[in-house]
Amino acid sequence: MNEFQEREIVKGYWLYDGLLKEGVIIKAIAYDYWYELEKSDGLDMADEQPELNAMGEMYMIEWTDHMHKIRESFTVGTLDLDSTKAVAEVVVNQRIDWV
Repeated sequence: MNEFQEREIVKGYWLYDGLLKEGVIIKAIAYDYWYELEKSDGLDMADEQPELNAMGEMYMIEWTDHMHKIRESFTVGTLDLDSTKAVAEVVVNQRIDWV
């Protein structure tokens, strides 16, 4: 899926175990992650359509080191930035300092 475009929307910080500063980046991606995953797995997508927002995007949450340099993992977000931020905060069970 590397041929698809993505753009950085917002960065943030949170504390792992209340001590270790970790990073998070929300990115807008110009494709439906789940649709493309199923398509690449060979599923028949003829009757399906990608689900994207009005800008033709969805959001991904990228978990990083505190410098936002090393990608550690990712979480699929939603079609809305605010609800994707809320998903990120649920994953880490705390408020994220968005910068």
